[in-house]
Amino acid sequence: MNTIDTKNVIADWITSHENELIEAANYIFAHPELAYQETLSSQYLANYLKENGFEITYNTAGIDTAFTAVWRSNGSPSAKRPFIGFLAEYDALAEIGHACGHNLLGTGVCAAACALKADMEQTGAPGTIYVYGCPAEEIMSGKIIMNQ
Repeated sequence: MNTIDTKNVIADWITSHENELIEAANYIFAHPELAYQETLSSQYLANYLKENGFEITYNTAGIDTAFTAVWRSNGSPSAKRPFIGFLAEYDALAEIGHACGHNLLGTGVCAAACALKADMEQTGAPGTIYVYGCPAEEIMSGKIIMNQ
């Protein structure tokens, strides 16, 4: 009889990093930053991804508060398929802060990317994970500029 390993690497990773993820979301919530001024928020998330094995490129699309984080399976210097992308948002609303929850969205996206990385490392699955740190969602221009 074959035994199936039911271990859920992704869920286990999220559970084991719960406190630091709460800390990240709380930090961004406590430091609300408007569009294109998200220096603390973007740096916090970029640092978190770097600490978890992602390579970081800052100033994506010429935007000071945008970044691109990349992880490639098997430590390969070149990208491998499939390509999996995540979009982290972290800007706040004027006068009311993170009423839309971008402190949670940015943190959750980074958590998902890190948990997927852990799963791919354990299973040996090929692929490249991209996390795009996207500012200015509230004024709907960060994504547009980054996409050009």
